[in-house]
Amino acid sequence: MDKSEAANLLKEIKANHAKLNSCSKHEFGKVIGDRTNGYSTRQNMRTCSRCDGKMDDSQIILYAKGYKAAGGNPDDIGQFIDGQALC
Repeated sequence: MDKSEAANLLKEIKANHAKLNSCSKHEFGKVIGDRTNGYSTRQNMRTCSRCDGKMDDSQIILYAKGYKAAGGNPDDIGQFIDGQALC
């Protein structure tokens, strides 16, 4: 990756964080790429239908656990991974 590509990637990351931080409650559903390798990569990102921000599966699971700990129902997030509930 050259300097220009790195700068563009950083710009994308910052824009994604801004989207995610502006959202009051994420709802995930649209899968980007395949989830076949068992770990998170940029190809395994899911998109929040409310803010268009992207998170990988491990981030979504942690978000759902925090949402549940704060008294929310993780089913409100609406995302299931491999047919299993998030929490």
